[in-house]
Amino acid sequence: VIIYSCGDKKCPSLARFFVKGIEHKFTVPYYHKGNGRVERVNRTLRNALKKAERSPKFCLSEVVKNYNNLNHRGIGMNPTMALAKENWEKY
Repeated sequence: VIIYSCGDKKCPSLARFFVKGIEHKFTVPYYHKGNGRVERVNRTLRNALKKAERSPKFCLSEVVKNYNNLNHRGIGMNPTMALAKENWEKY
């Protein structure tokens, strides 16, 4: 599932990157309650990039890797584990 608001007018250009089998959900642009999970991830990544010693351009993949391998309270595991097929029923 991909959730986005299209408030930044980038959605049409993003459409070419979507592959079959992905469910798309739209929210009201700039309405943070509608896409709070996405906003929280964005804030976490933004804060981590601000703390990084190197340019964000060079450490984004490392920040995302670290984020995906830390346990998340909401799902009781890390996102990498949640994507593993054997864990799909646990969530």
